[in-house]
Amino acid sequence: MAKRCDKMAPEHNVYTVFTFVSTHQALKAEKVLKEEALKASIIPVPREISSLCGLAIRVDAQQRGQVEQTLRGKGVGIEAVFDFVPRTK
Repeated sequence: MAKRCDKMAPEHNVYTVFTFVSTHQALKAEKVLKEEALKASIIPVPREISSLCGLAIRVDAQQRGQVEQTLRGKGVGIEAVFDFVPRTK
């Protein structure tokens, strides 16, 4: 289930963040996406999502469906999926 953080901005600014049940699962997700040639970045979990430490995966919003399907198909433990907009100063 997608959760939205902050106010939504124009579609081209939106990106998607996946959080995982463990750091191990986040690292597994990074490996799976690399093997599947899907562009993704491993990042610290944004503070807007959780104050706890952890890792997340950031992808372009347009790739959300393909990335989620790939990760679930490979048995990666996704905790949540968030649509995000970059902070403005």
